[in-house]
Amino acid sequence: MKSNEIINTLEALARINAMLHFHQSQDEPSENAITNYEIRRLDLLEQLNALLAEYELTLYFRPKSVA
Repeated sequence: MKSNEIINTLEALARINAMLHFHQSQDEPSENAITNYEIRRLDLLEQLNALLAEYELTLYFRPKSVA
């Protein structure tokens, strides 16, 4: 069921966002970790768009450039 995949993708995005914010808030942030989480976040947003396309919806986002 696509709705479960959408929910799972949103939950994964929430976890990635939390980890991204955590690493960004460190006194000495790990740029490597941040870049990896940003790349994973973009992958998940693309996955979400593919899932939403079946409902004739498109998520528009302006991603930050990564590395």
